[in-house]
Amino acid sequence: MAPAANGAAFAAGQQTIFLTIAEFGAAGRDLVIAFAEDASGNAVPVAVTGIAPNSNLYIDADGNWPQTVYCPAYLRRYPFYTLRLEDGQSERFLVCVDESALAPASRPLLDAAGKPTEAWVVRERFLRDVDAAQQRTVAFCTRLKELDLLEAFEADLTLHGDKPQRLTGLQRVSEERLNALDGAEIKAMIRAGHLAAAYQHLSSLANFNRLLDRQALARS
Repeated sequence: MAPAANGAAFAAGQQTIFLTIAEFGAAGRDLVIAFAEDASGNAVPVAVTGIAPNSNLYIDADGNWPQTVYCPAYLRRYPFYTLRLEDGQSERFLVCVDESALAPASRPLLDAAGKPTEAWVVRERFLRDVDAAQQRTVAFCTRLKELDLLEAFEADLTLHGDKPQRLTGLQRVSEERLNALDGAEIKAMIRAGHLAAAYQHLSSLANFNRLLDRQALARS
């Protein structure tokens, strides 16, 4: 079994898609990168993929993501995802799967004896890389909050004379607060790769016009 061809269909109603810090450079060329709060109140970076609630302007009716736009790892890893379980002094890495999204494949992930095939070895390596990037992302967002660098913002988007559509519930890095950091904090952010990520995020905010282009395309 392997992921179904329409692997992004599960996210068709998601207005934002989770990103890791490792993706900021590539994702920021195509997508708006902002921050949202998860159910626990923690800041998480997201690609803004819709203007109206419960909409996604990048996933088509067949559940496909456009080939010319960077595809977040959150979508590429589906139907697999990972969990870390602490067991006393050790931590276990678990791979979970949404079985409903699997389809028969010419390249099975397990052989007849239940052993991993080369296709699975490649996929598991990708899942581990994404998991490691998620851990770095948590550290990045934690540091942003510790330094009080995040601020709420709203985006008013207007398409060809329509009424403005307001995006709410998003956060961004405050350039004013970022520029006010002392030299020691700036150096620490540079060493951790956090300063580059902050500026990649800020640069990506210019991509809101691309969301309007996607909406215009959807209406045509």
